[in-house]
Amino acid sequence: MTPMNFKGLLLILLSVVLGVLVYGQPIEVLQLCSQKAFYEEKNIFLTKPKLEVVQIVSYDGHAMDDEYEFQFFFRVLKMDSLVENKIFYVSKDTELIKCSFDVQSVWNWVPEKTTITGTIAVIKLSKSEMTFAFNLTVIDLRKNRTFLYNGQRVFLKSKMPRARNWNSY
Repeated sequence: MTPMNFKGLLLILLSVVLGVLVYGQPIEVLQLCSQKAFYEEKNIFLTKPKLEVVQIVSYDGHAMDDEYEFQFFFRVLKMDSLVENKIFYVSKDTELIKCSFDVQSVWNWVPEKTTITGTIAVIKLSKSEMTFAFNLTVIDLRKNRTFLYNGQRVFLKSKMPRARNWNSY
């Protein structure tokens, strides 16, 4: 293990431990669809104006106004850095990628104030499909919650318009 990998792993472990101690039981976002009813997952990427990867886990319990979404976005700022087997360190590679997280619901339209740490590994790339492995901790500083993104996901190319106004970040 290289010193960079060790430091990155130590930072991730520290984030998870501190997140649990300070903010309580973490929410394993990528596991919700397989473990709980009424959850649905959407994994897409857009290529204009820059590559933007969108991961959404939504809940709809079929009761009035109880639906919500966990939204994770990352944008690749330098396309030549996007190669298979590349590992992005979210807190260090800020000139290469930009990440954001939000919770949207009928009752919550205010952007979350978060800290995101961990890694995104590029597994497979093609024009129509991309595979990434996530090992991320998202700490919602406003509502004192911790979200974990651990696992591999396949993203399909979408033709929908831009998913987010990145100029606000």
